[in-house]
Amino acid sequence: MTSPTLVLYVEDDPTHVVLARRILERQGFTVKAVHDGEEALRSLRSARPDVLLVDLGLPGPGGLALIRTIRELWTISDLPIVAVSASTVRGEVRRALAAGANAFVEKPYTMDELVAALRAVEAP
Repeated sequence: MTSPTLVLYVEDDPTHVVLARRILERQGFTVKAVHDGEEALRSLRSARPDVLLVDLGLPGPGGLALIRTIRELWTISDLPIVAVSASTVRGEVRRALAAGANAFVEKPYTMDELVAALRAVEAP
């Protein structure tokens, strides 16, 4: 029996954390949430998740900067990243993928969209 996929969700909005946790845990994922990029990097030093879910609208340097920093440390295949954003700014998807995200999900997302994105990038 394989262990559940561990998702580290970097999100500053507690409402989105609760929603994602409910969706993902029902689908067999384990979710750990942190609230900013610094906390995410500390967490990654102690235990690497299977997939990283990053909100691009994080306070401070933001989600794109976090993704770029992570890509300096881990490759796309070593640590898959799914970026999420409610932003309607043109080019947001392109910027996320250029920064090193494997996939992008727009908020508000459905359960199927979020789960499909994570399943698509998780390691076999």
